[in-house]
Amino acid sequence: MYFTEKNRIPGFSFPKIRGSEQREVGYFPLPGTIRASLGPFSRDCLAAFSARTGLAVETEEPWLYLKKENLPEEGYRLRVEENALTVEAGTEKGVIYALTTLFLRLEDGRIPCCRLEDSPRYPHRGLSLDCVRHFFPIGEVEKILEQMALVKMNVLHFHLSDDQGWRIESLRFPELHRQSDAYYTRRELKNLVAFARLRGISVIPEIDLPGHTTAILSAYPELGCTGKRPSLAGEGGIYNTILCAGNAEVFRFLEELLPEIMEVFPD
Repeated sequence: MYFTEKNRIPGFSFPKIRGSEQREVGYFPLPGTIRASLGPFSRDCLAAFSARTGLAVETEEPWLYLKKENLPEEGYRLRVEENALTVEAGTEKGVIYALTTLFLRLEDGRIPCCRLEDSPRYPHRGLSLDCVRHFFPIGEVEKILEQMALVKMNVLHFHLSDDQGWRIESLRFPELHRQSDAYYTRRELKNLVAFARLRGISVIPEIDLPGHTTAILSAYPELGCTGKRPSLAGEGGIYNTILCAGNAEVFRFLEELLPEIMEVFPD
């Protein structure tokens, strides 16, 4: 279940506005559809707000106006009036964060009127998720991304390879994922990256090299220093199984593997 107005966690603290803020008289009642004037922005920046509110996006008779201004990449200005909302931003990320702020202020189907300007203090606001040693189904990762977005974190450091497993489907080297008990398909990961992007989050995969590679060598032992096939690690710790830097095949392997991963993770 995604975070909604009805299932907010008591006492949960949302990011404070880092800038000016002025409360004004009145409320904006949220209509039955999102009717937006997009300006130079795409409909994509409305996707997360639409999913959270359950409202479809239309472009006729707008009450939400998006305008491009010279602001920091993730900064925005927001004006809530009784009959209209105006978002000014320099990028689509700024629009996404403005609409996140709107959602967080939604109370009983209405938003308090206000003027505010906001931008993050730190450019990198990340969470590290290790799905090698503890595998999370893709739906659980999406829930984590949604919670990250609501506190305006912008980077998921996604740990996907280590001694205990390789969690990415590989078309070129299928034994990598076949010898793991669970993995993500390329389609699942591409959809996850798109899901994150619509919420202002970049997904950075962690691919460990040349150590922490027991899972790689369990699939392709000829890339190791001994040529022997190790078993997948069943617990944490430091393992001596590493890729052989003196083996030219290791570099050819990486030159084929890493571009395949980069197709899935453009960040």
